[in-house]
Amino acid sequence: MFISDKKELTGYTEVLRREAKLCLIAALVCAVFGGIYEMFSHQVYSPFMIGAFAIPLLLGAVPAYGIVKWIRHQTCDMMDKDMMTAQPAEKYWLWEVVSSDSTPEQEKDLSSAGIPYGVTDEDSGWDGFCLPGRICRNAWFSGIAALTVGCIFRGILEIYGTTNRLITVYPVAAAALMCVAAAAWIIPLATIWRMARES
Repeated sequence: MFISDKKELTGYTEVLRREAKLCLIAALVCAVFGGIYEMFSHQVYSPFMIGAFAIPLLLGAVPAYGIVKWIRHQTCDMMDKDMMTAQPAEKYWLWEVVSSDSTPEQEKDLSSAGIPYGVTDEDSGWDGFCLPGRICRNAWFSGIAALTVGCIFRGILEIYGTTNRLITVYPVAAAALMCVAAAAWIIPLATIWRMARES
């Protein structure tokens, strides 16, 4: 593993760790808010209000910490392989390594696919990219926020004993944002794999 790779991966994992901490804080705030709200709801309870904390916890913090742990595991493997062979590691799911002598068409494919976090090491002639990128993460966490707010709003309406047609906007918006996040992960990954096969 090269020094520039280490710096880039360290910065990337710090971003993921910070986002995971924000999700943990959001889960805690939702749990406290839900608990206090249920205490003053005159024995009326809503599963949406009670379970709202689980959305940022299970869809945000757990996957983000899992990716950080996975990257650390892969980083150790890459360092071991590089020390043994003095060659860059070949391909990883999150830390993809592709040849830097790519054609202009391949570079255009990379930029149009929104490949994030480029790292170049002049000695090795290899570039690395971290996935999921910024667009993917922003869309995913926005979907989590929409779903969480929708659950809290629906819980409030259920406790008051009323309904509103507009609460359907939240799950639809969350699903759309999460589909954008999935596309923002799959398209760059597919582009990198295609380039790796062609080179």
